[in-house]
Amino acid sequence: MKYDIKEVIEFARKHYDAETFAHALRVADRVEGDDKAVAILHDIIEDTDATYCDIKWEFDSDLKDEVEYITRVKTETYRDYIKRIAICSDASIRVKIADLEDHLHGAETLPPGDLGVRYAKALAYLKDAIAFRATWT
Repeated sequence: MKYDIKEVIEFARKHYDAETFAHALRVADRVEGDDKAVAILHDIIEDTDATYCDIKWEFDSDLKDEVEYITRVKTETYRDYIKRIAICSDASIRVKIADLEDHLHGAETLPPGDLGVRYAKALAYLKDAIAFRATWT
C-alpha cells in the first residue's frame, strides 16, 4: 500500500467531527488498498478547513488529485458531479460507490425527501460506469 493508513486516519481525525470521521472510516471499510486513503479523506475538503495543499504537503499530489476528483465543486449540480466522477479515476468511482452505499445503508438517517432516490440513481449510474470501464482494460 502506498499510503500509511494510520497517518491518513490521524490526519482525518484532526479535521473531521466525530460523526463525519465515523462515516469516513465506514466508507474506507468498503474499499481496498490505496482507495482506503481516498475514502478516509473523501469529505475532508467539503466538511473541514483542510485544503488540497494540506493533503499534498502531508501525503502527495496523487492523493490530492484523487480527493479533488471526488470533491463536489460548489457550482456543480449533483448530476454533473456524479457524471464527472464517472469519467475521472476508477478509485474515485469505487470510493463514491462506497460512500453512497454507506449513506443508503443508514437510510433511516437520511433527511426526508428525495435524497435517498437521488443517491440510489447515482449509485446505479456509477456501478454501470465502473462496469463499462472494466470492459476497456
